[in-house]
Parts: sequence; structure tokens; C-alpha cells
Amino acid sequence: MRRRSLWCILVLLVICMVSCQTSTPGADQAGVPPADISVQEATPFYLLDGQTTRAVIVCGEEATAVEFEAALALQKAIENLTGIELEVTNDFDADEDNSARREILVGETNRPQSAAARAHIDELQLYIGVRDGKLVVLGSGPRITAYAVEVLIGEYLNRDAYDQAAQRLALAADTETVRSYYDAVRKNALQPYTGAVNGTENRPTADVQPTTVPVRTLDEGAYMTGESVTVDVTDGHYGGAQYVVKLFTEGLSRAPRSEEYLEYTQYIEENDCTVGTLSDLAVRLFGSDEFIALRLSDTQKTYAVFRAVLNRDPTEAEIAAFASRDGAALAKELAASQEFSAMLSDIIRGPYFWDGIERAFTGETVMTAKELQTILDRGGVVSLPQGTLVLCDKTITIPDGVTLQTEGQPTHYTQMARILRIGDEKHNLIEMGNNTTLSHVYVEGNLSGMQVSADWGMGGNVRINGNGASVIGCRLSDPCGTFGVFVMSGTEFNYVGHNLVTCYASDHTKTWLDGIKCMGTDALIEYNSVIDATDAAIAVFRHITGLTSGRVNAATYIRAQNSIVRYNTIIQAGNSSYVSLDFESNNINWNDTYMEGTLLNVVENPANFTGFVMYENAIWTSVKAHSHILVACSTQPWCMTDMTDRVFGGSVYNNYTPTDCLANCAAAITVDGNTDLSVRGNSFEIRLGDWCAGVGALRARIYSVDATDSEGDLQAGYEDLRVSDRQRAFIGSEYALETAQSYTLKGAYLHEKAQILPAVRFSSK
Repeated sequence: MRRRSLWCILVLLVICMVSCQTSTPGADQAGVPPADISVQEATPFYLLDGQTTRAVIVCGEEATAVEFEAALALQKAIENLTGIELEVTNDFDADEDNSARREILVGETNRPQSAAARAHIDELQLYIGVRDGKLVVLGSGPRITAYAVEVLIGEYLNRDAYDQAAQRLALAADTETVRSYYDAVRKNALQPYTGAVNGTENRPTADVQPTTVPVRTLDEGAYMTGESVTVDVTDGHYGGAQYVVKLFTEGLSRAPRSEEYLEYTQYIEENDCTVGTLSDLAVRLFGSDEFIALRLSDTQKTYAVFRAVLNRDPTEAEIAAFASRDGAALAKELAASQEFSAMLSDIIRGPYFWDGIERAFTGETVMTAKELQTILDRGGVVSLPQGTLVLCDKTITIPDGVTLQTEGQPTHYTQMARILRIGDEKHNLIEMGNNTTLSHVYVEGNLSGMQVSADWGMGGNVRINGNGASVIGCRLSDPCGTFGVFVMSGTEFNYVGHNLVTCYASDHTKTWLDGIKCMGTDALIEYNSVIDATDAAIAVFRHITGLTSGRVNAATYIRAQNSIVRYNTIIQAGNSSYVSLDFESNNINWNDTYMEGTLLNVVENPANFTGFVMYENAIWTSVKAHSHILVACSTQPWCMTDMTDRVFGGSVYNNYTPTDCLANCAAAITVDGNTDLSVRGNSFEIRLGDWCAGVGALRARIYSVDATDSEGDLQAGYEDLRVSDRQRAFIGSEYALETAQSYTLKGAYLHEKAQILPAVRFSSK
């Protein structure tokens, strides 16, 4: 049996937790199937028919591990339904006559039915259909084939299709659907999975097809639209975006999808940002089927509504007083309060910072950090009861091989165990060792009552110090250090996925927080939502071993930074940031006291990003927030000298603003000091603002490349411009526009159609 890679199994797990609610069996969401699809047999297709007929599941002989694992998942699903295990094989027997054998063809096989079906789907579609005595289940690539298997399992192979008495499992003879995988992704039909494999993934050996990027009929290149908008911070039509996002993060424990964000903010634009308008939106969300389906307890429901509407935790007395209300009624009552009315001007201006943390809890268990540490030190899997409150006055360390999770792995933060910072701001809340897991835990940094720690690498929420660690499905809020999650230098093969990171308590002009920062190599950072980070949403730095408290020592060793950053969502709803996506050498003027005179602080020692890839991340901002740079491919924007290290390698593919969303910025993409760089397929609709206006001759730009020291495979449209004049940094937060009463934004596009990502760009050295 072919050896299966951990990477492929990880990808399968992402796909295999989908929620198949987008169609009914036999429905064709992409429209009428092509006319030349062959006529189906008149009798049903029997996967099982008593003891006489049992279909065989067939993969291609060259099937990938993803396809093979999908076939095994299908086998298991049928066994769970019927108690009968079907055979799984491959198509090596092509010389034999298998035309009469009942077969379920998974992926591309050498059977003519597979080839005929594949010819009628495009690069982002799947096909499920009965064709000439075979059931064909395939997608245009392995990942989409695995999704097709999940659609088959979820929509067709159910109790209604199985006659238990006759041991008969059948599909209608005319079963046939062609479906867009792209639509499923955009509609969020693919649900986050709840587990991950600690450790490495194999690098892709085949080119990666784009899957999430919107299709735009735009001219390619970088160009101004000629449109502009003048924004007054007191203008209610453009107010309330942060309130909208908080409704989702605090109410539903997830970021809004782009179409939801647009629906809610457009309602404000049409009706003005008034108490009544905001109340309508709160009632809509808390009366939604999604919120009701969460089945939160009265305490959890009250907690969520208070945080979403009043921007703070409820007290224990308020929980007791309001717990009997349903969600929509409570939201309406709180929005009618004097407290909410007093918030209105701040909601309009934006941002309005987090107002307060209580030691209220939603479960029945309260414990100290010391008590939890004692349990963790025993080893194994530690499952805390839902709603547990851990008062964290010192760092909690997850020892090697140990898992810390909330019982049942809930997806809503009010149901998760809550690690709440108390005491000072100097300790990290959680530190993780080798092969550890933090799963579905709410880690609250409690910045609102404290200051940001001045200690390097301290005061954050979660720091990964070992190899093969995973942070999965967690809520990470308002760190007192500079990070929600920090993958430390010298570490390898760590995983950060499906987390919600919010930084509502920080201030872009005073307290600078990264959502996720990574200095370890071969990390996989995916499917996270980072909201209102005030420094960088996701930043990846060169990989160095031998750092001591952030300082380079004689034993320092530099190797390739091969991490992958993909499928993340970054929103600046109220707080602004310096950069949305960033990769750099991390040798800059404010760090020279650490690195001056070392082997790092020379131009001749470039940082190796050969296998680093950053692709298909979504970025947008509200009208009143911005990110100075959407994608920064160098350290230079932060520098005032020529002493920053150069970078070689790195790939930035297919990052985008979702359809009809925009991003305010001073630059969409900047490249300065990079060689062998690949920047392709990125598509941004932006509004340019002069947030770099305090740096003299430097000006806002759509896309710039310093051609004197940068080169590579770069999408068209860039200007040959330096990001720094070597006397002032392009990045800054004392500029007049940051706190201006009004400002003008100019519309622009940076667009190239989505590109296939060559597998060679994942190759590490």
C-alpha cells in the first residue's frame, strides 16, 4: 500500500468535516448537466443488494493519499450505515473486463466513465453520477474529490437510501450532479475541522490550484479608478463596522463572512448609525437560526449578548437578572439602555476599545493556574469541563506530549474553558512544549485592565516553545504581550489553525499587538481569523536557532524559513494595523541593540525564505480603519537605515479582498530587499490614504518594488519605488492622518487573475 503523507492526511481532515447543506440529492447547483452526458441506466444503482451485489470502491493506481483516504472514508461511512464493509482497490486490473462489475470510482481512474465525467467539469467543480453501470465520484483535483466524497456521504448515503431488511443501498438511476467547489468555499459550506496531526506535513508535490479567490472581470495591473471618498470620523453612515464585527465574534464566536459584513454595514450606510439601526442588527443576529442552533445555556447566552452589545462581560448579578430573556429580546433591551446610548459616539467614530472583564464564568468549575498545572504535569489528555474558569496569575506550561482541551471541543467561546489573566501583564498565559495540543480553549489576555508588557516575547497569550505543537479551534483575545500566538524561533513543524484572534483592547497609536507571529520553520498557519490586530495580523520572520531572550549568541544557526500561511481571514474593523501579512528578516533599527555586530547585521547574510509560501488569504478593512501595508515582503518599511538584512525566496500568491470588500492602505504590496521572490495572482480592491505622509517625500502607492535590490517573478503593475528613504520609516503611528478628523481616500485596483502555485515554490533549502 502506498505510503501516505501526514500532509495529505491533514488536508483530508480539513475537507472531511464539511457540512453538506447546500443541495438536495440529485440537484445540480451549477445548472443543467451538459447535454452530452450519457443516458443513465433505468434501474437503480445498487451499492448493496442482499448477498448478491456489493459494489467495489476503486481508486486510480496513481491516486494521491488524499484520494485514497477519501475512499477509505467512504468505505467506513457505508459500513457505519449498513454494517457491511465494501472492498477498496485500485484500477491496476485494466486489462480485465470489469465492465459488468458494480464499482464506485473515486477520483480519476482508467475507467472510461471517469474520463467522460472529468471532461465535463472545470477546474473548480466536482461530479457525482451514475454512468454506464458505475458510480463516478470525482473532482478536478484530489482535494475536490475528497469533498465530492463528503457530499456523497452527507446527501446520498443516509437512512432513507438504505433498506435494512433487504440489505439494500441504492441510488437513483438518474443520480447526477455537477457542483462548484468554489461556491461551497465562498458560502462557507466547508466547516472547520476539530483535530490536527501534530508534526510535519510533506510539501506539495503537485501544483496547487486556486480555490477561494473571487473571479473578477478587471483589467490586470495596478491602476487608480478615479473615484474617491472623503471620510469624516463623525459620519454615522460609515460608522459601526467594529460593532458589526463584534456582533459576530462575541455573538457567534466567529468572524463575519464577507457577504455578511457587507449586508450589515450597508444597512448602517442606508439607515445611519443610530441606536435603532444597531439594535435592529443585534436583534437580527441573536434571533438568527445560527445563534439559536448553538443551544447555549442561559448563562452562556447572556454572556454572549452582553459582550456583543455592551462591549463588556456581564457581572454575576446581571447574569442572574437577565438569564431568562431569549437572545433577541435581551439584545433589544440592552441596546435600549442608557449605557448603550452613551457608547454611540465612540461606535460611530471607531474604534471603541474593550470595556471590561469580569471573573464571571459560564460553568461550575473555578481553578487556579497552579491547580491546572498539577493536573497537566500528570500527562495525557486533560479535558476541562465546559465553562471552567482558570484564574491565571502565572504561566501555565503544557508539558511534552500533553493535550489541554475543553470537554467536547465546543466551537463557541462561552462554552470553552476560559484561561483568564490576573495579576501582572508580564507572564505568558500558556507555553507549549514538544508534541503538545491546545484545543478549543478560550485564552483571555485581559489587556483592558493592564498595560502591554515591555518584555520581549512575554505577556502574550500562547507561546510555542517546542516542535510539533498544535493550537486548534481556540478563541484568543487581547494579549498583554505582543502576540496572540507566537511560534518561537528554533522550533519546527508546529500547527496554528481555525483560531479566532481578536485585539479589540489595543490601540494602534499606543499598543502594538500581532495576531500570530512565527519565527519557527515548517509551521502551518491556516484558517485563522485575525480581527483588529494593531501591529501585524500575521508576521513570519527568519528562522534562527540559538536565540537567548531574543538576542543572537555565538551558537546561532540560520536555516530556511519554510512555513506556510494560507486561507486566513484578516479584518481591520475598528483598529488599524501596520501590516496585514508580513514576512521579513527581523533585523531592524529598533533591534540593533540585540544584533549589532553579529553575523546577522550584514547585507551579505540574507534571510532564507526558499520554501515559504503565503497564499489565498482574505484581507479587508472598514471605511474608518486601515492597514499601512496589506502585504509586506521585506523588513525595510520599518527601517531608517540600509542595515536591514535582505531576503531570498518566498512566494506570495492569490491573496485578495473578497468581492465588494475594500481595504484602506498606504500600499497594497511592497517589495524591498528581496531576490528570487514570486508575487503572483494577488487581487485587491483598495482605497489609498497617505498614512505615510509624515515621512517627507514618501507617498502612498498601489504596489512598489525597489528594483535596485529586488527581483523575481512579479505580477505586473509595480512602480520602482523604495519603501524607505533610509532616514524615516514608511511605517509609523504619529502621523497626522492617523488621528485626523477627516481624510480623502482614492480608489484603486491591484489585480491579476488567480495563478496556479507551482509546487517548486514549496521546495526548501
